[in-house]
Amino acid sequence: MEISKILSHHHYELYSQETKTYSSKKDSGIYSIFNWIIRKIALLEMNGFPVETLKIDYYNQEIYDLFFEKKECELNFSDISDEEKIFFEEKLDTTGWGLGDDVKLLNFKITNKIINKFFNPSKLVLECYDKIIESNNIDLNNTIFVWARSTDKCGETRIPSVEEYLKIINSINSSNKEILLQTDDYRVLNNFKGCNLNLKTIKEIPTSETLRGFHIEMSEIGNEAFRSKYKITKDEYLLQMYCLSLIAKNSYKSILYPGNPTTYVPMIKGSFDDCYLFKDDNELF
Repeated sequence: MEISKILSHHHYELYSQETKTYSSKKDSGIYSIFNWIIRKIALLEMNGFPVETLKIDYYNQEIYDLFFEKKECELNFSDISDEEKIFFEEKLDTTGWGLGDDVKLLNFKITNKIINKFFNPSKLVLECYDKIIESNNIDLNNTIFVWARSTDKCGETRIPSVEEYLKIINSINSSNKEILLQTDDYRVLNNFKGCNLNLKTIKEIPTSETLRGFHIEMSEIGNEAFRSKYKITKDEYLLQMYCLSLIAKNSYKSILYPGNPTTYVPMIKGSFDDCYLFKDDNELF
């Protein structure tokens, strides 16, 4: 595949053959960006364009080092068949769920290579993760994590009702388990609070006051105004949001709304074990 066909959106992604650097300036939610980048690095590598450096510009801020550490290892795709490469290129394009129309078709042999080299949690991420676990007294082995985003996501896909989440919770062995809820929508939070659940939320992460995607509001407000309003910096908020993927990865069970974490969490986990992944309002992958 030619480089021009891989980089189909030149206005927000670049590749330098001289420095072997892939740069992203895509403005959207962080998990949408990370899924996009993982696919693009795989395509570049499998088509003879090696990537040694990754840069991520997020609303005019470089964030790769905020989230990740790179391993000095070679990306070798010699164990991937031509059929697998073609399938990945043709069938696992970016969608509202991350990659492809059926997340179960992910090829972990391919994505694991990218994750292993470029997507290792940074020291800052791990410190933030430990702080969230400790300050909220979360026992991951006894936690059913429910990620129920709504707000602007309602315009992109059919969002499950609280009743649909409850159906899954009730199908799980949830005795002596806590339900840890993450939502960006106060309406969803209030609906869950009305259920008879052993419910907990992460106190550090704010919900949207405008029913818009929080990343949209964050892009429209300055650093000082953001800090004044939410009592955290933008970097702290982004770190907290990324830690959600690690909580989903490590919980006893995780139930994820139809969106980009549906792809990203299994990719960093390397499997679909203990994940319930919504495709729309009432259908699971």
